[in-house]
This record gives sequence, structure tokens and C-alpha cells, in this order.
Amino acid sequence: MPDPISDPISDPKTSDPETSDPETSRPGIPAARDPHGAVARAGNLPVAIPFIESLGAHLREMADGRAVATMTPRPEHMNSWAVVHGGVLMTMLDFVMAMAGRSARTDLGSESGGNLTVEMKTSFIRPARGGLTVKAQCLHAGRSLSFCEGEILDAEQRIVARASGTFKFWKNL
Repeated sequence: MPDPISDPISDPKTSDPETSDPETSRPGIPAARDPHGAVARAGNLPVAIPFIESLGAHLREMADGRAVATMTPRPEHMNSWAVVHGGVLMTMLDFVMAMAGRSARTDLGSESGGNLTVEMKTSFIRPARGGLTVKAQCLHAGRSLSFCEGEILDAEQRIVARASGTFKFWKNL
């Protein structure tokens, strides 16, 4: 079972061989592993997802139908009211719910693909500011679909947004 990822704020010039691999992870940032044993191809994700990487997301946990990620919003993630854009929030929920669904199916090999979003419903509860934590769990993983829910918490642990989604397991495209 994978251990949670330690804090990604570290000296990029240091590299601990116990926690990072120069070919699969940024120096000083441990590589996340999915339940299938796949090591991240970029950053600390189980597979390379350039769009998620561009948001600065850090996958902290991914095991047993649960996933947790964090992000610190940057100016380009804000809307005209100087709060995190809803599209960024939805993307983070989609990503973390998909990782939770993927981790629920330990019978799938790491090379067999992942899952695709079939549908998603999001409720925005309050404006998002500051560091964000996104948590998700898979409620049910069937043969071809997983049903997940997730929420985003702000730095004060208040719920910012909630979502539910359905994901289809898919072989590599």
C-alpha cells in the first residue's frame, strides 16, 4: 500500500534516493505510486498528465479507492474577482476523483490504461483562496465504471466545492 507523499516544498538541489528518482520525479519530491506499481512519468503523478502538472497539483495519496492532492493557486488561476476560477476547481476535482477510481481497481495493470470522465456534477460552496486540498473516494468500482465523490478544502479546512462523477475504465488509447 503506498505511503502518503511528503511535503513537496524542499530544496530542489537535494535528492534523497529513498524518496525520489531522477528519471521519474522532480528532485526532492517523492514519486507517487498507484496500486499497480506504476511510478510517475512526470512530477509525482502515476502517469504523465501535462495539464494537471501545469496547474501545480501534487498527488499526496492514491490507494484503496481514495486520493488526495494539493495545489497552491497562482495568479493565472484566478478569475476577475481574484478567487480561483471554477474551471480550475472542477479540473482538480475531476483529476482526484479519477485517481480515486483508478486506485479502487487493483486488478488492472499499470499499462492497461486508466479511466475517462463520463459525467460530473459540481457544487460551488464558497470562493476559493489560498492553498487547496482535494480529497476523493470511490463509492463503487464495477467492471467498467467507477462512481466517485470529492471535495475541495481551503486552508481553514472549509469546504469550497463538492462533486460527484462517473468514470469509465479504458485501455490505453
